Amino acid sequence: MKRSVESKNVTGVVYFSSEALTLDDYKSRLKNIVKPEPTQPFLLLLGLLFTSMILAALNIKAAPFLHTMDAGWHNPMRDFKISSYYGHISQFRNMKPHGGMDLVAPIGSPIVAIAKGHVLVADDTTLPERYGKVVLLQHSNGYQSLYAHLDSIDVEKGQAVKGRQHIGTLGETGRVTGPHLHLELIHKEQRLNPLAVLDLK
Repeated sequence: MKRSVESKNVTGVVYFSSEALTLDDYKSRLKNIVKPEPTQPFLLLLGLLFTSMILAALNIKAAPFLHTMDAGWHNPMRDFKISSYYGHISQFRNMKPHGGMDLVAPIGSPIVAIAKGHVLVADDTTLPERYGKVVLLQHSNGYQSLYAHLDSIDVEKGQAVKGRQHIGTLGETGRVTGPHLHLELIHKEQRLNPLAVLDLK
């Protein structure tokens, strides 16, 4: 005579034939139902690490495009040549990486704001002397832009400015080897490579 063993009022009830399984088989199967074998920690960790690497790579590649789209950046000058790139090391800077980019053009060339914002600094005394006449703008989302070695400053502290608005002219004030605009892009107190958001060619 066949009998069956059943467990009632339990989620995932399983029925076993008494002639097909031994008592040890029952115990083993019930144990697996109540407490399944855990996933191997190593495989889980490896999967998480692989996923994190993919997301990080996508973020790095997409960041410049996201910055550009969000902020609506504009070049600070119409015609110029790049004489020194971000991160460049030279004896003139005591072998320290360049914190911005140097754009060469004739003295008096107009300089415009690379995005809308308001003026934090517009003088030659607030920041270190090496900057000469300088304008520092505060933009949205924690961004700032700095324009150094200006010949003239045409905005005032606290003034609101629009993107492409005239803010001064190129010069050679401060510590320089010739006329140029020293441009810095800062995000939450960290200097960024201007090429990440500007189409400087």
